[in-house]
Amino acid sequence: MKIINKPVLKLIIISLLFFLFSDCGSSKEINELSSQINCQKRIYFVWDDESNYAKYSKNGNFNNLVKRKNLNIKDLFISTIKRLNKKHEGEYIYSEYIGFPSDSVIYVKVKLEKVNWNMGFSKTIADMQMSFSTNEKELKLIGRSNGYSGEKCYLKSFEDATLQFIIANCGN
Repeated sequence: MKIINKPVLKLIIISLLFFLFSDCGSSKEINELSSQINCQKRIYFVWDDESNYAKYSKNGNFNNLVKRKNLNIKDLFISTIKRLNKKHEGEYIYSEYIGFPSDSVIYVKVKLEKVNWNMGFSKTIADMQMSFSTNEKELKLIGRSNGYSGEKCYLKSFEDATLQFIIANCGN
């Protein structure tokens, strides 16, 4: 039986620790955004079905290893809105239709425009370019997810972009 020498063992331990803690970035950023929310308005989010035709691009050294799954991104966005309601004070509601805005209600149409995957050896970063349109303005925001894949990646990216929208529109 061969004994592993100390420098190799040290390298293995450092590598494992790096992989273990490298995917926490987006969660910390989302928690920081969450602490800034103080919204007294009800917000109705309407998903734009043109999001089904969003552009996808892959960059990085490992972009050929992962194949895109057919996920129902509308359902993932609706799940994000439900999660935001549980985590934060406020009324964030998914709606199929845009209604009439008032002083206490914001209707916003949400469209996923582009998803850019950057795939490295130890982690995947996804930037989802989204537009949030109200009667008054349109905001183009990027929701980011670090170190997640599949559904969780979409959920984290949608949460990040949606929190940015809420903060920008609630007069914080």
